[in-house]
Formats: sequence, structure tokens, C-alpha cells
Amino acid sequence: MSKFAIVCIVCNHTNYVKQSGNVQLYRSLQLGKSVHEKKLDKILITNGFPRKMFEKHVKQGWQIVDVSNELKRKISLIPIYKQTPGLRWNSKSLEIQMRQDYACTSLKFMAWNFTQYDRILVSDTDVCFYDHDIYNWMDRHRKWKFIAEKETARRGFVGIQSHLMYIKPNEDIFDILVELGKFRSFLPYTNGDQDIIESIYAAKNFPPLPNHKHWITRGPC
Repeated sequence: MSKFAIVCIVCNHTNYVKQSGNVQLYRSLQLGKSVHEKKLDKILITNGFPRKMFEKHVKQGWQIVDVSNELKRKISLIPIYKQTPGLRWNSKSLEIQMRQDYACTSLKFMAWNFTQYDRILVSDTDVCFYDHDIYNWMDRHRKWKFIAEKETARRGFVGIQSHLMYIKPNEDIFDILVELGKFRSFLPYTNGDQDIIESIYAAKNFPPLPNHKHWITRGPC
């Protein structure tokens, strides 16, 4: 039987849409409620919260993986906010985001290290699932090593949206993701995990992801 998981990240600071750590905790609980299948493991990668903050998550079935500030710094990309000699720059981009949550979003890379799973869905907290057969969806798409949604937005080229990704864990890919961020070897747009991930995965015609809704910032799923 294939082993699948859903991975989500929460950090105790304000994210790029001005949500506090407490809002992220609430959203992750709502995300968990929208996953009805016990066959799927739920892993919450956390940073900066006391353990007692996750009592409800544990009751909901989340496995808590707490990341120290030191490890977060080791994994974190280094952003590129302005054109710099020797670094990549997209002069056609309509916007270079000045996001400050890059260290937290870089924790998504850790999902590639969970090689005990055949495939993983990496989700932001502001996602709700409306698909009650996620496990079978993941099993049907096992030939794919990566699935996301394509996006152009204001970057001036076709990339990917990283709010929900289907991945095949691989420790070598994890190392590559971290190195690309550390050595600033990426084309900046969001200055977050998305820039790094779209540096190694082609933005091609992916199959649709499980039925879900993004940008849910208030209220229950």
C-alpha cells in the first residue's frame, strides 16, 4: 500500500499577507478539518511556537515537526531585492516582491526530505480541500514526480504556483533547492520558495490538483 502525506508549514511571525502566527495556526486547523482520510498522514512543520499551542493539532492527527531557528537559517534562501552584478535578474518582470517571510517559506523544502513517503502534497495554510478522495488521487498520479498550477502573474514568464504541490520526496532535490537559495542562483519574483522550486521544475501542462480552494483567510472551510 502506498504511503502518502500532506505537509504544511506555520511560523510564529506575520506572513506576507499580514496574517499573524495565531491566524496561521487557525488556518492549519481548518485545513486539517478539510482532510477527511485517515490513510493520509498530516505533518505540520513549525517554527517559533511553544509546544502547547499544538494540542488541538495533535488531536486532529497532525504530526508536529518543530524546526529550530538555527535549522531555519541553514535552510533559508537569501532574497534578491534589486539588480545585483553576478546575480540573475528579470528586467521584463512587472514586479519584484519585497517579501520578508522567505525563511519560513523555505521550510517547504523539508518536504523533499520525507522519503519515507511515496508522494506528498505540500500545502499552504490558506487552502481548503473539497476532494474527499485525496488518497486515490495521489495514487492515480504516482507516475508524476511534481504537479502544481502554472502561473504567469506579474513575473513576465510562465512559472508555478506553490500554494499546493504534489511532489516525490528526494533528498538530492532537497539539497539542490537549499543550494539554489543559499547561493542566490534563481530568478527573483516572489523572493520565496516558489522562485527556487520553479528553477528546477518545468512549468508544463500538469493534470488538475485535487479539488480545493486557495486564498481562504477567514472563516471555516
